[in-house]
This record gives sequence, structure tokens and C-alpha cells, in this order.
Amino acid sequence: MNCIATNGVLFSGPAGLEVLPADLTIDCRFRPSGTDSPLVRSLIVAGLARRDELEIGIVVDECGRTKASALHGLFAMGPLGLGSLPDIDLVPQIVLQSHAAASLLSSWIGDVAKSAARRQSL
Repeated sequence: MNCIATNGVLFSGPAGLEVLPADLTIDCRFRPSGTDSPLVRSLIVAGLARRDELEIGIVVDECGRTKASALHGLFAMGPLGLGSLPDIDLVPQIVLQSHAAASLLSSWIGDVAKSAARRQSL
């Protein structure tokens, strides 16, 4: 059992109910209406994202990057990728996805910086 408390996240640990203190929590649990938000609808209409075949999320790769997008850095994290990635609504998988996305973005930023440095040296 996990739920958001006023001072963090309440979870069942080995010692019983525990609170993981947090100043800010973001609820990543699946909500069917998430893909019907104005933001997600506008991304789909603009062709920057597309709904998965189950129509419960957005088509993403294992890092959360939207596959339909021409934008390299557009990500749909966690449950928004549920139709593409099984169990992406679970915290351990979201954490792994976040690390993969951060690594991909770090590499991309490094490549952009190297490219800019080469252009300046010409």
C-alpha cells in the first residue's frame, strides 16, 4: 500500500507503516483521463505524440521518449507510457525510466555542446 500523506509518502515497509518524508510529491498513478488533458490532446493534434493502440497512453520507448515526435527531448514519463511499457505505473519502473531519460538527455546535451564548440572553432 502506498499513498500520499501531508508530509510525504505512506508505505508498508518491513517494520509496518512508514512515512518517507518529502517536501513535494508527484502522484504518478494511472488516471484514465490523463491522456484527455488539453496538453496531451494538443501534442497529439500537433503530431508530436500519438496514442498507443490501447488508447490508454502515449507511444514511448523504454526511456519515455515519444516515438512520434520530431523533438528529441519530448518525454511522456510513467503511466502515460502504459500502453507501450508494461508495469510503467509502478515506482521502481518509473525510477528506472527516469534514470534512462536523464542519461539520454545528458548525452544529447553533451553532443549539442560539442557541436556548438566545433561550429565556433570554424
